[in-house]
Amino acid sequence: MKIYSFIFSLVVINIHNVLAQNNNYEYDSNLTEMASPSPTISNDETLHNQCLEELAPYKDCSVDINTTKFVEFEAKIQCDQYQKSNCREFFKSPFTYAPTCKKTMKKHYYPLLNIGNGAEREWRVALKNLYCSRKDSNNFCRLYDIVIYLSYNRYYNIDDYIIQSCQYKECRESLKDYFKAYINIGYCEDKEHVKDYQKKINYLF
Repeated sequence: MKIYSFIFSLVVINIHNVLAQNNNYEYDSNLTEMASPSPTISNDETLHNQCLEELAPYKDCSVDINTTKFVEFEAKIQCDQYQKSNCREFFKSPFTYAPTCKKTMKKHYYPLLNIGNGAEREWRVALKNLYCSRKDSNNFCRLYDIVIYLSYNRYYNIDDYIIQSCQYKECRESLKDYFKAYINIGYCEDKEHVKDYQKKINYLF
C-alpha cells in the first residue's frame, strides 16, 4: 500500500507541476501580448483621416460639368445635391469647413481642394456655380450657354443673358463671378471684349 501511495503522490505532484507550468505559460503569454507595442498611426495619417471626415459632407460638391451643353435633367440631379451640400459657401472658404486639410494638402490629394491655384481655382468654382445657378427652387438661370459662346467667340449672344440675369440675385452673382474669373484666367485674348465684360460686370452691380 505504501508503494501505491507513494506512486499516487508522485502522479499528483506531476499533474500539479504540469498544470502550474501551463498556467505560468498562459500567464506569461498574456503578459507578452499585453506588453507588446500596439500598431501606431502616424500623426500625418491621423490628420489625413480627419481631413477626409471634414470633407465628407461636401462630396457632392464635385459636380461633373457637361462642357458641351446644358442638359436640365442632368443638372437637376447634380445641382440638387450641390445645393443641399451648401457647396457655394464651402468653396468660398473651404478651410473654414475643413481646417485640418490645410495641414495635409501638401502631402495628399483631395479632389475638392486640389482644383488649381489662384485664377484657375476661381474659374473652376465659378463654372460650377454658373452651371447650378437658379432663378428659384424650380428654374435654372440657364446661363451655362455663355461658356459655349465664349469658347467660339460668339460675343453677340451674351448681352441677352446679361439682361435676363439682372432679375435674379443668384443669376447675377454667378454671372458676375464667372466673368471676373474668365478675365483673370486669361482665356479671353480680345482686350476690347475684356473691357466690355468689365463694364457689364459693373453694370450688374
